Amino acid sequence: MAAATANAVNTVTGYLKSIEPLNGTNYPRWYKYVNVAIAVCEYDLALRRDKPAELADSNGDRTAIEKWERSDRMANMIIKNTITPAICGAISDKDQNGNDLSAKAYLAKVEENFKSSYKTYASTLIMKMLTSRYDGHSGIREHIMSMCHMANKLKTLDMAISDGFLVHFIMTSLPVQYSPFKISYNTQKTTWSMAELISYCVEEEERQKAERMKDAVNMVSERFGRVSMSNTPKHQVKFGSSRQHKKNFNGHKSKAVSRKKTSNERLCKFCKSPKYEQKECHGFKKWLKNKGIQFDPNYKKGGAKPKSG
Repeated sequence: MAAATANAVNTVTGYLKSIEPLNGTNYPRWYKYVNVAIAVCEYDLALRRDKPAELADSNGDRTAIEKWERSDRMANMIIKNTITPAICGAISDKDQNGNDLSAKAYLAKVEENFKSSYKTYASTLIMKMLTSRYDGHSGIREHIMSMCHMANKLKTLDMAISDGFLVHFIMTSLPVQYSPFKISYNTQKTTWSMAELISYCVEEEERQKAERMKDAVNMVSERFGRVSMSNTPKHQVKFGSSRQHKKNFNGHKSKAVSRKKTSNERLCKFCKSPKYEQKECHGFKKWLKNKGIQFDPNYKKGGAKPKSG
């Protein structure tokens, strides 16, 4: 018997340590966990049933009454030990006649004091959900789980959101990059479950990451390609861009025209040299001498090559 009592005390103590004390901002969470602790410890009888009526016969069996009283006493202890001293002192545990309140009545009084607080908390949650947008950096799975967490909190405040509505709500929170994805969903007749939504969104996010990586690689390749071409010697860029090829072609053409023009201005008709005129050509003078012709420097300003006799 002693061992069973010690185990029960250890169980209650363990659950009390795991419950975050009521501090004014965590009422829905506190209410949930304190009820779980009372039920696990098997002291929830006083919360589920009213106290049995007193027996008319003082010698009758009072087992049911004693069991309820023990449950009520232990439940009250768990509730009061999970409330901060300031709040516990502000909420009276006596009724108008000065009698101790039952655990059920005391818990209802705590709820009455925090009813307006958790309504304000619910309004805050709703506004947070309305303004929540995926930033594209934290991970789309984490974003969806955060939205689901807020929806579950509202459910504990008797403001349940259906899964279908929550899916649509999450889809509207996605950025413009997911527009084709959202259009694809809207054209389907079926409604995704939350598990399907998470799976498809994660797949779409990975696809977009792969596309961005591919674009980045192409950009880097093009940039390094341009740098490499600009640092290549001219003889290695012979067959480079069409603009460079055209420039080189125009340069050769202009040089050729210039050379041809010079040749026309000073061209020896005897030896075809562009460096001097025919009258200055030594070969021409030697040829005249061999033919017995006297050289005349004024003959047609250089003369013409005589026909062979």
